[in-house]
Amino acid sequence: MSTNTPGLAQHALLRRRLYQVQGMPAGDILPSPCVSVCSMDPDSGLCRGCFRTLEEIADWALQTPNSQRDIWRRVAQRMTPPTV
Repeated sequence: MSTNTPGLAQHALLRRRLYQVQGMPAGDILPSPCVSVCSMDPDSGLCRGCFRTLEEIADWALQTPNSQRDIWRRVAQRMTPPTV
């Protein structure tokens, strides 16, 4: 498997982080969705690893906790099960 192709381990890590984020109190700084699979899908415009746009990736550290939570919500909506 290429390092630019997300696998089951990366998807599992992203799902674990998503569940962690969902349980965190409002106002807490959230962990990044990044799973070190940094490859943009030209059709969707999303990172194949974390399902964020380039703008969401570049601005992550500048976002408020509420904005980070909104990005996590969008990531959860964009996630699809990996194919084996």
